[in-house]
Amino acid sequence: MEPWMPLLVAVAAILLILALFYLLWINGHMLFNRKRAGLFTASFPEKNRCQATFSACSGYVKKVIKFGQKRRYAFCFSGQISKGCASVCVENQHKETLLHLTPDQPTGWLDVQAKNRYILVLKFEKAAGKLQIEWR
Repeated sequence: MEPWMPLLVAVAAILLILALFYLLWINGHMLFNRKRAGLFTASFPEKNRCQATFSACSGYVKKVIKFGQKRRYAFCFSGQISKGCASVCVENQHKETLLHLTPDQPTGWLDVQAKNRYILVLKFEKAAGKLQIEWR
């Protein structure tokens, strides 16, 4: 066996893992986190809803969402934020903010294209509480 063969196998394995992570991300099966939190739990129990519970949380969480058909969706932000602030953004593939929801502006409409990828971004600044985002 050639001396460079183990290195080639290791590089191929790393590239395969990165490709798998990328496929999971673009299909909405993986979250991207950049946050600090004392406690953070999030779930996506259905394709059109997100729930999170958090304390002492700063940063953001991103998830790719896709819509089955071209139409207008209503987004609703609800929850109890006891400290700090939390908000929700929906961005397009070019990272342009299309919708921004806060406790002060909890609802909004978004016209989407079928099969396009959108990114749901939960943003936190020293926040504590619970939130839920739903779209129909």
